Amino acid sequence: MKSEIVPFALANSGYGWLVRAFDRQGQEFCDVALARISDARLATSVVLEHECLENDIQWQRIVELELVPHPINVHEDISVESDFGMKGGRLMVNVRASQVCSFLRRWDVDCSEKHSLKGKEYRLWLSNRQAIYGVANLSIAPGYDRK
Repeated sequence: MKSEIVPFALANSGYGWLVRAFDRQGQEFCDVALARISDARLATSVVLEHECLENDIQWQRIVELELVPHPINVHEDISVESDFGMKGGRLMVNVRASQVCSFLRRWDVDCSEKHSLKGKEYRLWLSNRQAIYGVANLSIAPGYDRK
């Protein structure tokens, strides 16, 4: 699919490198996997004001995530706290809103309202779900339900 983007940043999702850009065809800011770009050419067109990074709300917004040991795996609290360098049983992490979903997925953070995901991979639970209100692409966050 041929598309024209206005790139302004690189980010690593943990799965690969992404280009943060304005997609002129879709008229929105998005992440494009660098590995999926098969042909790139420098355009001579002018970057319009609405295409600039200052107008990308998801890029500009910093979300403070509060991660705690997953309540179902209570017997592992001490090792989880140690492994993640938690202070007082919690870890505060600042992440750009555009990167939140990739972060939560890469770290296997249970984002369900009542820490309902089971499995040893879910060592962390997002205790301040309200912080991710308005974040795009939450459908890929483990256990997140928009209800």
